[in-house]
Amino acid sequence: MSEAAAAARAYMYEVALSDVPPWAIDAAIERWAKGDVPELGMGFLNFSFTPSPAILRKICMLELQPYQDEALKLTRLLKAIAIERAMDSSPIAPEVKSDSGRITMRRM
Repeated sequence: MSEAAAAARAYMYEVALSDVPPWAIDAAIERWAKGDVPELGMGFLNFSFTPSPAILRKICMLELQPYQDEALKLTRLLKAIAIERAMDSSPIAPEVKSDSGRITMRRM
């Protein structure tokens, strides 16, 4: 492989993985090295060669998925209101940010 080809390949990996945390990339590389990626559902994969940038990204996303699921649950939990407020018959106004940055609910 020429130096220009190696630089172009490195750039493709950089583009594909620019928003992926390093620990997820390490875990994805380990999974590829062990041939442990049945979730890809891509049929037969040749683990003798390095994965393409897109396939490595897909494996990284598999690693990130449980954490993204937890983040979604926590986001939904943060949007919850107290049962006392939920049972109150007065309408709930939209969220309003205070000067301190806290989100508060206004009663109408």
